Amino acid sequence: MRYTDEELEVMLSNYRQLRSQLKDIRESIMVPHVIQDTNVGGSSSGFISNPTEMTAIRLAEDDVLNEIKNIGLAIENTYALLPKHKQKMMMAYFIDREPNIKELEVARRLFIDRTTLWRWKHQIISMYQIELEKLDSV
Repeated sequence: MRYTDEELEVMLSNYRQLRSQLKDIRESIMVPHVIQDTNVGGSSSGFISNPTEMTAIRLAEDDVLNEIKNIGLAIENTYALLPKHKQKMMMAYFIDREPNIKELEVARRLFIDRTTLWRWKHQIISMYQIELEKLDSV
């Protein structure tokens, strides 16, 4: 799936929230309020009687859960591929950035020029897009 640079930037910036979102979705799958029986016929049900197996299948087949996992994995892969100075920039600009901090302040804290920050930001976004496409194709 193709994303805009703005969408990719939001995904990178929301990395910390992805973990809690992933945990909440996993929890809702593992401990559902109501177990659904999809048998609408009248004959024998294809319902799996083993609750552990049923939970494992629901976890493996949940599209939202898998998409969030892929987003997080792509962010981690992107980070791992970067040199140390760009890893610091990724952390300062995307992951740990305070909402009221401007680009100029991030650049100042990293001792780089604002144009360098902008260039690195777009390089990271491009790498992230490639990593997401790799995971989507699997």
